[in-house]
Amino acid sequence: MKKNLLIEGFRGVLILWIILFHYTTRFGELFGKTINCGFPNGGEVGVTMFFILSGCFFARSVLDEKRYGLKEFVYFSINKYWRLYPAYLLSVILIYFITAYLGGLENREVDVETFLINLFLIYHPSIDYVDGAHWFIAALIKIQIICATLLLVRKRRNLILNIFAMITISIILFLKILPCFFLNNILRVLFDSSLISFLCGMLFYIALNEREKKYWIFPIILGGALSIKIHLFLLPLYLGIFMILYSKNKYVLLFEKIHLFNSNIFLFIGRISFLWYLIHQNIGYALMLKIYPISEFLAVLLALITTFLIAVLINYCVSRIPQKIL
Repeated sequence: MKKNLLIEGFRGVLILWIILFHYTTRFGELFGKTINCGFPNGGEVGVTMFFILSGCFFARSVLDEKRYGLKEFVYFSINKYWRLYPAYLLSVILIYFITAYLGGLENREVDVETFLINLFLIYHPSIDYVDGAHWFIAALIKIQIICATLLLVRKRRNLILNIFAMITISIILFLKILPCFFLNNILRVLFDSSLISFLCGMLFYIALNEREKKYWIFPIILGGALSIKIHLFLLPLYLGIFMILYSKNKYVLLFEKIHLFNSNIFLFIGRISFLWYLIHQNIGYALMLKIYPISEFLAVLLALITTFLIAVLINYCVSRIPQKIL
């Protein structure tokens, strides 16, 4: 399927907003520094949108599968893990050694043992991350493997019903309706709020691709619930923009004319958005702590440029890996 370039540019805008949130609002909260220009809500709203986008495109890959069964589930899960791992591995190595050299991150640095665990495992509950932003990729790989169990279901109708079942379990656990017991605690680790956002994206994909209007009921309800919890204005706004860009209806001409999401800079940022997210946080913070006494604007700018260039380097290295291996 041909790639939707407007959505690629949309991802570029989202990732820039998330990173600017970390380098302004979040940096000030963590290190007690004053940044005059803040980007609030970038963390929660932006990351929620990335889970929704990931869920939407994951649904496409699952529903496009021609074969179902245990073998396909195992292969699909391994393939998803391996496609993320090379970029993750490079980011862990670079973050560990660069932040060790720069220093100044107080309690955000990790020991060698934790570094080695991070090196070989993307998902490692109860173990610290080399970079605080890596909770996202850990949650993403966990969610993708959970949702890959849908490949055990052969009929499309049953697959959709199973998505609804996962959402129901997630909401029940999130609201803490059930009494606390051992199995319930395990389920809460697996079926967390990130999974709800991911499943919301899957439901939006189904609604956008099915002709029957009944499929819109659940994503609208779930999207509304997420908006009430996270942000009543920004999340519905970005969801609306995403649906317009994805469906390519008449309103998409407006976005094409303003040349925002289809500008070359945001298209390129969108292509490396995942890599920039992986690398940006601790390296950026370490650089900012060094430069902040001179100029807060220069600190943010240098962190943006440096981590962006490292993301470009990682993208180049990963692109050299033969596609057959990936």
